[in-house]
This record gives sequence, C-alpha cells and structure tokens, in this order.
Amino acid sequence: MKRIKYFATLSFLMLSFVFIACEDEEKVAYNLHTESENLAPYVRFIRDTQVIDATKLDSEGLSGTLSAPSKNVASWTIEVRRIANGVTSNYVELAEVTSFPSEFSVTGLEIATALGISVSEIQPGDNIEFLGKSVGIDGSTLEFASLAGDLSGQPEQRQAYKFNAFVACPFIGTEIVGTYNVTTHTFDAYFGVQPPTRQVVAGPEDNEFTIIGGAVPLDGGDDLIINVDPNTGIVSGVTNADDRHFTTFGPGVYGNVTGFAFSCVGFIDIVITSPGFISNTLTMQKQ
Repeated sequence: MKRIKYFATLSFLMLSFVFIACEDEEKVAYNLHTESENLAPYVRFIRDTQVIDATKLDSEGLSGTLSAPSKNVASWTIEVRRIANGVTSNYVELAEVTSFPSEFSVTGLEIATALGISVSEIQPGDNIEFLGKSVGIDGSTLEFASLAGDLSGQPEQRQAYKFNAFVACPFIGTEIVGTYNVTTHTFDAYFGVQPPTRQVVAGPEDNEFTIIGGAVPLDGGDDLIINVDPNTGIVSGVTNADDRHFTTFGPGVYGNVTGFAFSCVGFIDIVITSPGFISNTLTMQKQ
C-alpha cells in the first residue's frame, strides 16, 4: 500500500515536537502540495451536521460537501459501522461518489438499511463510524492508514477517511453526573499520564456540567465548566474560558471547547483549544 510522508511541526510555546511518518524505501511518498508532481488523491469532507438527530432518522442524518483539492480523484467510497452498548458491528459498504465537489448526505434509515437492521434499532448515544477510501485518476489509492498524524489527528484538516457521528439525545444534567473512565486524552503524550478517571458534576447552571480538575488535573488544571445545547448534547462553549487548562509551560487557559455530551449514555467527547497549543481531545465513558 502506498503511503504519504509528511513533516508536521507542532509548537508548544517553548517546546517543538516533530513527527515524521516513516515509510519503506520502495513505497511512493505522496503529498498534498500543488507544486509536486506526485499528488495524493486526497478528499476533504466539510460537514453540515455534527450529530444524527434521533427524532428524524427516517429523513435526516449526516451531510456535507466532498472536495478533491488536487482535482485528481476518480472515486471515493465510504463504509459504515455502528457501535452500540459496547458492541461493534462490521463495516459494510454505504456509498460511492465519482464527482467532486459533491454534496454527500445519508439518512439514519439508509445507514440502518446498509447495516441490515431496523431503523428503530438505532438509538440515542449510538456511535456511527465511517471509513473512506479514494482512488486517483492514475489508479493510486488512499486510505486512513496512509495519512500522517497532521492529517489524521487534526479535525481542522477535514479528512474524509475516518470520522464518526453520534446519534444525539437531549442533555439532562442529573444524568451526566458520575465517575468517568478516560479513553482518550491527547496531552498524556506531552504532559505525562493523567489519572484514568474524572469526576463530573451537574451545573453550576442549567445545561452545564463540570469536570473536576479539568482535563489535566495533575498539572494544575482548574475545574472545567461546560455549556451544552439541551436538545442535541452538542457542547456550545465553556463558562470559565479564562481559567487554567494547565500550568506546565503556561499557564494555558481553556480557550474554546467543542464536542458532545450525551447524558443518556454517559459519554463525553470534547476538544479543548488553548491559545498557543495544539488541540487537546478528552473522551470519557461513565462507569
């Protein structure tokens, strides 16, 4: 399989980390720069929707715009799978697109049909995962495993190769309370491993919840107070944006927080963007 080689420098105020995607000598190195003669058949997906509305599965789902920046893509195919109650289905074929730019949309009903289940089986809190593959006009292929970290790990790159959408449910403050296991925390790689659990409490205001000690409690993080859209569970901001995200190499303030909080299944997935630092993803599942 052909792989892409990229060099991405991530600046941490006083520290710089350089990540290099290694490749075998016999494999071709692709890139996305227009001055290159060897362009990757890369597809971007700019989403219109971030969640799938559980009340409109028959007619709505995930939508957005697909584009091929280098104008060298012949086709893009997408597979889908469902993660529900700890059970992960197999990936199945969902759709193929052969014209770019192109509007792409898929309803909850179409996802259920592809998975071979009834639409009524798709429930709030389900995680619908998508896996893409593109083929260039020269026959080359590009998949998620071929992307270096600066493309696969940064949401702002809008890569169309591995992404997900949760089935949304209303946010209820009393349901979000509890002890959560941390499944993903980006800054563990830079600040050292943080505690494997976090405590979450309701409030202090309606449609808010608080992560005690924030994302980086061992490095002086303040409590993180998050606002949530009560209808969808989409995080709409942070109340105490000027409080400390961490003090190491800082202090770093919270800045902006985006993501989801699905109280019905005790799942929190947020991205914290502090000025001068790369984004910090914190994903937690209630015990």
